[in-house]
Amino acid sequence: MKKSAKIILGICTFGYFVLVIIFVCTIIFQMLSNMPMTDDMNLHPNVLVRQYFQDILHLLPFAIIMGVCWLSLLIYYIVHVATLKTISTGERVMWILLFIFFKSITFIIYFFVRIVPQPEPDNTMHTIPS
Repeated sequence: MKKSAKIILGICTFGYFVLVIIFVCTIIFQMLSNMPMTDDMNLHPNVLVRQYFQDILHLLPFAIIMGVCWLSLLIYYIVHVATLKTISTGERVMWILLFIFFKSITFIIYFFVRIVPQPEPDNTMHTIPS
């Protein structure tokens, strides 16, 4: 894999991880900002729940985009593991199961363990001596 492709893949992998952190922090902030104050205690719980979901509804498109990004990264990494000829079948199965069960943290680990150490392809012209 070329160095430029590794950089792009690293940006996508870490960018997704940063987006997940931002998304979770946004949801936590929304939850804390919607906590009922002492003057709101007389509201019915259904009103509070409805108000909370109306406030976070604008995050739905962001969540859909993150899901598509995660799925595309998952497909890329599984295909990369499946086509990598330098690892055994047992290690391939292990990586695929880790990708499925441990999600985005495994992308980062795999990036540093398998993609960064890969040598760049030799693009020099090989001529046959005459």
